Order: sequence, then C-alpha cells, then structure tokens
Amino acid sequence: MEKIKNMKNMKKPKNMKKTKKLHGIKLLTVLTCAVLSLCLCGLTAFAETYIQNDEFKFIRSGTNAIIAEYVGESTDVEIPETILGYTVTEIYRLAFNGRDDITSITFPSTLTTIGYFACQNMTSIESVVIPENCNDLDVAVFQGCTSLKTAVFNNSMTMVNTQMFYKCTALESVTLPDTVTSIGNLAFGDCTSLMSIVIPAAVTEISSTAFKNCSEELTIYGYADSYAETYAAEYGINFQMISDYASGDVNRDGYVDVSDATLIQYAVVGTKSLDREQVFLGDMTGDDAITVTDVTNLQYYIVGI
Repeated sequence: MEKIKNMKNMKKPKNMKKTKKLHGIKLLTVLTCAVLSLCLCGLTAFAETYIQNDEFKFIRSGTNAIIAEYVGESTDVEIPETILGYTVTEIYRLAFNGRDDITSITFPSTLTTIGYFACQNMTSIESVVIPENCNDLDVAVFQGCTSLKTAVFNNSMTMVNTQMFYKCTALESVTLPDTVTSIGNLAFGDCTSLMSIVIPAAVTEISSTAFKNCSEELTIYGYADSYAETYAAEYGINFQMISDYASGDVNRDGYVDVSDATLIQYAVVGTKSLDREQVFLGDMTGDDAITVTDVTNLQYYIVGI
C-alpha cells in the first residue's frame, strides 16, 4: 500500500505539457504541409489541362481538343480540325466572348458543340456558318453580335436555343433547316433588322419571347396549317405561306402540266375541292383565290406563252 501511495504522490515531469504541445505543433505542421501539397498538386493538375500553341489555348479531352481561348493575332480566325494531333470538337464557354477585334471566324467540320456565350459580343463578325455535325449549341452563343447579317445553319440542328441571336441588330434574314423543332426564349429578341424568317413544318414549339422587340415588318414564312402559322396569328406577326412544290403544281406530283390546269378548272366550277396549299399553288395571280384567270394563266405557262 505504501508503494501505491508513493506512486500517487509522484510529480509529473515539468516538461511533459511542453512535450505534448510540441507534438501538437508538429502534427499541425505535418497536416498543414499535406493540405498545401494537395492544393499545389491540384493547381498543377488544373494548369496541365490547358495546352497552347501560337494561336489557341485548348483543353485536352482524350483525343479531342476543346478551344478555350484565341491567342493569335489575325483578325480572320480559322479554327483547324486538329491542333497538335487533337481533334477539335468543341468551343468552350466564353472562348471568344467580347473579341470585337475579330472580323471573321470559321469553324471546323469536326465541331460538334459550342458552349454558352462562346461568341457573345463579337461585334465585328458579319456572317457565321454552323458546321454540319454541330448540333449542340448552348444558350446565347452569338448574343450581341451586332454586325452579324447572315447565319447559315446545318441540317442536324433541332433547336434554336435561348438567346442564340439576342440583340444581333444587323441580322436581316434567317432560313431554319427542316430538322429544327423548337425556338427558345429571346432566340431572335431585339433583332431589329430581321425582316424574314423561314420556319419549317417540323417546328412545334416557339417561345412567346422568341421575336420580342423585332420589327413590325418581320414576316414569318411557313407552311399551310403549321405551328408557325398559328404562332404568327397569335402574336400578330406577318405570315406568308410557302410550299415545297412549284407554283402551278396543284396536284403536287412534281410536274406542272395539263393535269394541274384541269384540276383548277374543276375547282372553279365546284366539282373538286382544293386544300389551302393547293389553292396557294394554283393562285397564279396572287389574289388568294382560284378563278378562271388562274386557269388561263397556267395554260399559257404550260404551252410557253
């Protein structure tokens, strides 16, 4: 018992607390170094994802290249199909944002994706051609391109995304490909010079703001009984019917001949009825009606008079 009592009365070494503190400081230092090391490694890894040549800074994605920035000096930019052996498939978000010094930009045929705001406020470009394989265009890609007059679309696009051409005040006319099915919010908002747009029959959705603040002279060209026609009527936009058939091809067989004139004659006397597209095709005088004059004019056309 005496031995135990003496053990209880033993004093702790004076430097024990100090030793614990030193151990704590060492541990904190090790942890801090580890965190800094991880951070530095992360920064290094992030930096290494960017590769640069004389003209472009890009991000490597497998065997593909994503254009992140133009660092060249030319005002006429032509993006190549490959850079340093990598295939260019994407333009990164904001890649050309605000580059008002660039007067033209050409996209490669390998391009499939253009990120949001990628070409926003490129105020000096006048035309763009969207490559055939590029069908993924994010929002506001060409927003604020105030000198842009023409845009040529490919035959694989399915939508005109939100604000794609918002405030493109020089844009005059647009022909959408047959593959497009929807037009997003403010897609052509504030396009004050836009006078005509051809909308395909496949379109079944158009935002109420798609043509906000456009000119009162804007005309939508579309097909009979299409969603575009309904939309134009609802929002008070001028509408002009179009057809894939030639004027005079009333029976829509791909030829303008005597059978078409005969069909119009039957319609005039009331023995045949024509749908709205057929009336449009047979209206040779442009008065929105089928009359004897249309029959005569079509006959003259057939015989070459």
